[in-house]
Amino acid sequence: MRIRLIILLLLSSITLWANHSREVSREFVVGAQPTLDIELSQGEMEFVTGPEGVVTVRVVQSLSHENDAQANQAFDDWKFDFSQKGDSVVFRGANRHNLVWDWNPVRAMQCTVTITLPRSSGVAIKGRQLRVSLDRIDGDLSVRMDAGSLFAKRVGGDVSVKTLDGQLTFSSIGGRADLNLQTGQILIGRTEGPLEVNSNGGVLEVQQVTDTVKVSGETLDVILGLANPLKGKVNVSSALGSIVLKVENTANVTIDAAAPWLGAVKTRGLELEILSGRIGSSRLNATLNGGGPLVTLRARGGTVSIIGMEPLGTVSLLDR
Repeated sequence: MRIRLIILLLLSSITLWANHSREVSREFVVGAQPTLDIELSQGEMEFVTGPEGVVTVRVVQSLSHENDAQANQAFDDWKFDFSQKGDSVVFRGANRHNLVWDWNPVRAMQCTVTITLPRSSGVAIKGRQLRVSLDRIDGDLSVRMDAGSLFAKRVGGDVSVKTLDGQLTFSSIGGRADLNLQTGQILIGRTEGPLEVNSNGGVLEVQQVTDTVKVSGETLDVILGLANPLKGKVNVSSALGSIVLKVENTANVTIDAAAPWLGAVKTRGLELEILSGRIGSSRLNATLNGGGPLVTLRARGGTVSIIGMEPLGTVSLLDR
């Protein structure tokens, strides 16, 4: 009898939650080089490469809650605007409760925006808390967000990102890249234009750079691979982080490396001509294969490691 009473009490306390969803979509006819101006306060955004001449924006809101009226009210709290000016498609999505703290769990809904766009497009994104995935575009990419993540397979044009806390991943960038973070993780396969990174902390890894590089950070750890030939100067500075430089053993570069406070400059797998300093000390100036573009490395509170590797070749992802 006691066991039956306990079971009945448990069953009576169970609340049945229902899944609610709402969907809206728009389609736009565009020209040869469209641009997308996207602003979403929070949520997930997926950009998928589609046929030329058409842009499609699809918004799906989903929520689990036991009260239908409250769920519908939560959907109504969001406002979506779609517009077009020439070849520019504009989308805005915002929650009017976004700036007001609300303990009501009904506010915690999932908002997913899927955008199908031509490969020739350029994209500008703004938001607070975003998760963005991008297929391939030939135009420029601009991202401004407070926090979140960005994964892009291929951006053929320039890239500009500014965020307080983010995780950025690019397979390749064809133009200039300007990345500004307070802290976060950055992983890039290959850059084919100038690269500039400013980050107070986190990790930066670029597997292959081909042009000018400027990196500065406070507690930033850097792993950098140099393509051969290298087109411009490289300058990497981290106050309390460490630097790992990977160099093809056939490259022509001049290296100025220092770890003045607590670290040392170490090398492996390279036949360097030492101009001043020595391997294992706090400073090393040397040339590789007669010298070339200047590579300046400063890890004031960490270690500089310079590692030789077999040539990777001139791999290009422009047409992939």
